[in-house]
Parts: sequence; structure tokens; C-alpha cells
Amino acid sequence: MSVRKIPDGPAYISNKDMSGLVTLSFLKAWANNDSMKMGRLGFFYPLVLSAIEAQGAKGFKDLAIQKTIQLRSGILLPLPVVMELIKLAQREGLLGHSKESKTYFLSNKVEFPQIASTSEQDKIAEDIDNLVSSQIEFASSKNLTLEKDEAISGLVDFLTVYAGLKVVKPRDDSPWNESLAACFIQSIKDPVQQEVIDNLTKGAVLYGAAFVKDFRNEKELTFSNTTVYLDTPVVLALLNYCEDSEGQFASEAVDLIRGAGAKISVYESTVDEVKNILTNSYNSFQNPKYWLDYEINRMISQQGITQGDLWERIMTLEADIESLGVNIARNPDAPLDYPIDINKLVAAISDKDGSSDSTRVKYDEKSIASIAIERRGNDKRSLFNCVSVMVTTAYSSVRSIAKWWRNDEDNIGVPPLMGLREVANSCWLIHPNEDISIRSSVLAACSSLMKPSDKVFKDFAAYYRDAISVDKPTADKLPSLVFGDAAMVALKLQEISTEKGDTTDIDHEMVFNAAKEEADRRVELLANEKTEVLRKQYEEDKIIYEDSLRKQLQNEIDAKVPALAEKIGQDLFNDKIESLKSYRKNQLFGIFKIVFRLTIIIITIPSVLLLSHLLLNIYDFFAPFFGSSEYDPETVINISCTLLGVIGFKISIDKVPALCANKLSAWIANMEYPS
Repeated sequence: MSVRKIPDGPAYISNKDMSGLVTLSFLKAWANNDSMKMGRLGFFYPLVLSAIEAQGAKGFKDLAIQKTIQLRSGILLPLPVVMELIKLAQREGLLGHSKESKTYFLSNKVEFPQIASTSEQDKIAEDIDNLVSSQIEFASSKNLTLEKDEAISGLVDFLTVYAGLKVVKPRDDSPWNESLAACFIQSIKDPVQQEVIDNLTKGAVLYGAAFVKDFRNEKELTFSNTTVYLDTPVVLALLNYCEDSEGQFASEAVDLIRGAGAKISVYESTVDEVKNILTNSYNSFQNPKYWLDYEINRMISQQGITQGDLWERIMTLEADIESLGVNIARNPDAPLDYPIDINKLVAAISDKDGSSDSTRVKYDEKSIASIAIERRGNDKRSLFNCVSVMVTTAYSSVRSIAKWWRNDEDNIGVPPLMGLREVANSCWLIHPNEDISIRSSVLAACSSLMKPSDKVFKDFAAYYRDAISVDKPTADKLPSLVFGDAAMVALKLQEISTEKGDTTDIDHEMVFNAAKEEADRRVELLANEKTEVLRKQYEEDKIIYEDSLRKQLQNEIDAKVPALAEKIGQDLFNDKIESLKSYRKNQLFGIFKIVFRLTIIIITIPSVLLLSHLLLNIYDFFAPFFGSSEYDPETVINISCTLLGVIGFKISIDKVPALCANKLSAWIANMEYPS
């Protein structure tokens, strides 16, 4: 077991057994309960209580509690944190204190709360053990031998160095198990193991809080008076010139920092550097031989960005940055009394081998100097009141600047350049119960560790160019998908398995085949995704069309309804009128028919008699001219008139009353019920 040093004190997590990892998981759980009522670092209180209980009736000192916590939990708490939580136990009535012996002792009849049930501890230990076993199996599938203690050590170092709150410094010796841990974590698909990693990561961040003095006091922590400037790698990540996980992390981290009250800005010099990088990539389109030798070009190629697209993005760079809610700030003018030693700064940010990128150094120098000028000698040690700070994902630069700030500038305050993850995690610690995507931070760290060295990648790129064509390749002949995760992981795994950094034996053919398989898989996946997109689009268009058609029909109906309703109403009214007319007509018809029949009867008899009388008078007038007849004229005439009257009555009694009654009743009905 080793103890590693950091500026704020010693930090230790057991990397030989799982005790430290189990404790990290518990820290996350304790931060989700009422522990925060015990102070900002109250989630450590259960560890202190357990160590106090283990002392028994004998008196003890705070160093004994610190040592007991280390032995029982696998982590070492800074003594100031232990002392503060011991005082809390005193205030809670759990401890007494002897001034003479300077020792603490248990109060009478003290009942200590159980920090976790046996079943909870067993479950967490089991989940972590399964995680370690899966890591060993993953290594075996890559033809690497990984012992259990190496697997645990790799997980511990990865979580604390690359995913936590800068608890320890990265090791220079044998980092291969850390890289392997990153490859393994990135490959996890099981939701249970993903949750285990998330809990361990949150626990690592919480543990790191013990070594940050800001979190030991009770004052409100806020970035409201601080401007956080984004370095070039962060800006490129926000603009998606990176792996998806790195872009997501950058976006979430910046949002988290902004949510803590900080003003997010970027210097004009940084914008110029981003523009210069993209312009170089634009010009590299004309020299495809070396197109994929640089990561930024690989990202551009992977996303299928054309040369024309890239030029358009360069032209709208400032607007694109401001659309992210990032203010573009002018670099401050250099004062006569320059606050830092520029020569030593340049030496700090230059490459160790002396092959410095002069352009990069120029931009970095201006950015770091700008932060120092803005602070104007403000050497406050708190991140939350340091006036301004620049954040980056280039953690080698973070370490170089921190060393220069501490040694060359003799300043123990906040360095002008800090890691984006460190600052974002500090913001999360203000409200650790808030649910943020810790996994994006983990995956971004994995992506960073999975990247092969520049030399290894360039060697593979050269092999790849020779493999795909005997001719000089052009940019459009280089498939953008082939340099994906599969190839990068394969390269990294081979790199970490080589002895003493000798990469000459890397099997480029195997990596190339892995790349081709990934390319084929992604093409198939892309095709399936496009098919699914088209299917969904069809369904959406169908719904939209049907909805539009329904609305159109509804509008047409709505437009016709008033006239139709009026017409229907008029028709109904007319039908009612006609019904009333018909009823009234039928009612009158029956009456009038009887009346007209009686009238015919009344008229017929007198008419027959009158006609008979008239004919007899006529006969009498003309009788002298005809002579005598054997028939009685009067009888003949009466009979003839009677027959004629009967025939006329018969004819008229059936037709005339009905016809007249119909006409008369219709006329009266129309008069009573006009249309």
C-alpha cells in the first residue's frame, strides 16, 4: 500500500484490496441522506463514528481515529477533516474530552447508529467483485494477463486520477492497467455494472472534497464573482470536433459550472487559435497523404465534414461560439509591471523534448498571461473567489502550469489553468444530491486514455494508406469510419502490452481488420438507422397528411354547415307547412265533398222537374203541327227527363264534388298556410 502526496495533504485509497472501492460506494450513498446536515463534509461522519466505536472504553486521540479509518475503510482522511468531525461527535454528546491527557473518551450509554447493514455491505462488495472479475475477463479476451490486485489498482487509479477530484497525481510508472481499466469501462453495457461505476465515480469525487479546503468551511460556495475561460480543446469539444463522449462531457461540465454562477468566456486569442487549427485542417484537404495523421483531422473525417463545410464553419466560428452561451472577451493589455515571468512560463508550456509547437506555445502563453493580468496579484487560495481561471482538457498542460505556478512563481494559490473535470466536480460537490450525468465524465476520461500515442497512430495511418491502395490516396478515398473506437482500442491495447514502449511489434494488420469490421458494422448500423428513420418519417408524414386531410375536410364542413343548416331548416319548415296544408286540405275536402254532393242532389231534382215542365210547354206549342200520338207525351217527357236526370246525377255525383272540394280545400289551405 502506497501513500501519494498532493499539495493539500496525503491521499490514500487502498489499491491492494476492495476496501477502498467499497468505501467509495458508501460515500455516494451517505451523501444522498441526511449526512449533509452534519456539514458540507458530513458524508464522512459515519466513518468517524465507526472508528470511534472501535476504540472501546479507552481514551484516544484524533490520530488514532485517522489510522483506524484507514485500516477499516481503505481510505485516509486528512487530519483536519477528522478533527472537525470528532468535534461534531462531541457536540452530539457522543464524546468527552480530557484537557490534561488531550484525549477523547466515550460518553456513558452511547448508542452508535449502524452505518450500513451487513446485507448492504455484502451487496456492494459482491457488485464490485463482479466488476473486477469482468475486468479480468475483458483483459483475457484481449490476450492480456491481468491479476486481481492489478485490476483493483487500475480501477482505483483510474477513478481517483481521471474521474475524481485530483486526489492523486498520475503515475509515470506502469500506467498500462489504468488504460486497460479505461478500455474496460468504456466497453461496459450491463446497466448494473454501469451503475457501480457511476457510484464509484461519485464516491471518488466526494473523497477528493476532503482535500479541498473550500469544502471544510460553512460559507456559501459560488462562482458568481469568477469568470471561467475555456481553453482551445474545450472549445473544440463544444463544437463537436471530438469523440461523442468528450463532447457530451464538455457540454455538461460547462453547464454545471455556469449553473454554479460562473461567467463562461473565451479569449479572442483562443478563438484565433481555434480558427488557426481549423484553417490548417482546411488546407490539409489538399494534402491527403497526411490528412489522418492528426486527431482533429480524424474527427473531421469521421463526421463526414467536407472541405466546403469546414470553410463555412471557419467563417461562422465566432457566431457558433456565442450561440453556445459563451462570451468572447478581449485579452487584457499587458501592464508595465508584468505579474509573471514570461520566459519561465514559455519553458513550462513547451514540450519536454524541445520540439515545441511555437504557434501553440504563443497562444497558450497569451492565455495564461491574460489570467495572471486579470487577477492582478490576487493569490487567493479558493477556486471560488480567484477572479478568473482557465479550464482545459489537456491535463498534461494542467500539471505543467501547476508546477510552474508553485515552483517558479512561488504561488500556493489557485493556478491560472485547471482541468475542466476538476472544476466541474468542484461545482457538483456544492450540491452532490443533484442528479448529473457522471457517466459522461467517466466516458470522456476513458476516451482520453484510450487514445494511442501520436507515433503509434501515425504508424497505423501510414500502414492504412498502403493497405487500401497502391496509388496515392485522396481524401475521398479514405473512409471516415475506419478510424473509430475499435481501431483505437486495438491500437491502445497493443501499445500498453509492449515492453518499455517498443511499438515496433504492433500488429497493424490485426488493427486494420478490426477497423474494417467496425466500418462494416457502422455502415450496416447506419443503413438500419436510415431505414428506421425513413419508416418513422413515413409514419409521421402519414399522420401529418391524415391530420391535414381531416382539418381540410373539417374546414370545408364548417364552411358549408351554416348554409346547409339554413337549407335543412328551411326544408324542415317547408315540410311542416306542407304537412299542415295537407292536413287542412284533407280536413276541408271531406266537408266540401259532402256539401257539393248535397248541392248536386238539391239541384238535380228541381232541374229535372223544370226541364220536364219546359219540354211539355214546348210540346204543347208544337202539338197542333204533329197530330195525335199513340203515346202519352207527358209520360214520355217525364220518363225521359227522369232518365236524363239520373244519368247526369250519376256522372256528376262521383267527379264534380271531389274536384270542386279538392280545389276549394286547396285554395283555403294555401290561404291559411302560405309558403
